[in-house]
Formats: sequence, C-alpha cells, structure tokens
Amino acid sequence: MKKHKISVRKLKLSEINEISIAVFICQTKKEPELKRYVTDIGGVVLSSMRGKGLSRGAMAVAWGAYDEFNVVLVMCQEEIARNIVQDVSIKFQFNKPGNGKGFLLDTEGYMGAKAAFIE
Repeated sequence: MKKHKISVRKLKLSEINEISIAVFICQTKKEPELKRYVTDIGGVVLSSMRGKGLSRGAMAVAWGAYDEFNVVLVMCQEEIARNIVQDVSIKFQFNKPGNGKGFLLDTEGYMGAKAAFIE
C-alpha cells in the first residue's frame, strides 16, 4: 500500500476566516498517532488529557476489560473543520463501537485565535 505525504503550507491571517474546535475522544494508546495525523492535515492540538467520567459497563470495570480514553482538543480553520473530523473518524474507525468519537464546537469571537496558525 502506497502512503501519500500530506503537505500543508503556512497560512496568512487573511486566509483564515473563522476557527472551530474539534473534539476527539480516542483510546489512550491511539492518542499520539491521532495528534500527529491531525497536525499533518492542518489542525493545531490545543490540549490532550485523560478522559475521566466516561461511561463504562460495570462488568468491564470489574474485569478490567476496558480501554482508557483521552480527550484531544484541536483548533482548525472552519473551512476545513468538517473534513478534519471526517478524515480522523475514517482513519481511526470511529464508526466501530469503542474506538472513539469526534465532533465540532463553534468558537465565535476568540480574539487572537488565528495566531496559532502562524509560525
């Protein structure tokens, strides 16, 4: 299987209209790969933390047969936000139970948020 290299060019402030926050809940063991992938396709990782209080079946907890989950917050351009969530969901198979979830939050009016895209 041939791998494609993803290249992302640096953006100008005038090219960024609005910012969205993508939230990904993924297995802890997949978190480093997810962060690398999201960064490669144009997102900026804001935070990554262990998910606490995520629902688990009582039997799974008793037997220790559950995976730990992390919550990853990613800032991205609104223009590509849906594509990022869709790409991550496909790559990490979020359609299968127990693999994770991804969704978007609107971020209306965050001053200076565009600066994270400029190096």
